[in-house]
Amino acid sequence: MQRTHFVVCTMCCEYIWYWHIDDNMFAFACLQSALRLKLHDMETRLKTQDTATKEHVDDPNHAKEPEQKLARQSQGYHVSFSVSLTSTGQVVVGPSQSPTILVFRHVITNIGNAYNPYTGTFTAPIRGVYMFSFTIFGDGHPGVPTGASLHKNGEHIILGIHHQPSGGASASDGVILLLEVGDVVYLQLWPGTWVNDNSNHQTIFNGHLLYEMWGQ
Repeated sequence: MQRTHFVVCTMCCEYIWYWHIDDNMFAFACLQSALRLKLHDMETRLKTQDTATKEHVDDPNHAKEPEQKLARQSQGYHVSFSVSLTSTGQVVVGPSQSPTILVFRHVITNIGNAYNPYTGTFTAPIRGVYMFSFTIFGDGHPGVPTGASLHKNGEHIILGIHHQPSGGASASDGVILLLEVGDVVYLQLWPGTWVNDNSNHQTIFNGHLLYEMWGQ
């Protein structure tokens, strides 16, 4: 059946004026109009994406990223440290009720220079999985244990503590942590305890990078 149409197409929202066309032709015309609009929309989106991609590729920092990543993967990133409280003489820290960071001033190994012997802190240079361990020693005492805790960014992670009324007391502990760049790890004297060290390096703090994490 032929008729005259002046309508708004529900598919494309365009005004369409047709003279004496049947219903099938009208539907076909509406479909054509809708496809034209969709094609225009796709072209606009592609142009926007092409512009964004070009800006990203032209960025000199972006161009260097793959090269830097490949270089670091091939060469590896090495981070390891092993430190003790003192190199000579006798050192006793504690007892104390206030938080006290144990500053290990005698550096045995510090590959990557991520450990700071002036503050007693380790700062992660790259994102990765690290392993830390420590052993502490103290004189046995009826009322004073030997203890220290490991902290990450101020958060308590693990504790090593031992109470021996006489002789000597020692404790050890270790943990594996996922660290982000800039995360800080350190040992802290446990409240009400003490630790000591001498040239035998019985109180020691160790850490090393197990592997780097890429975009996970």
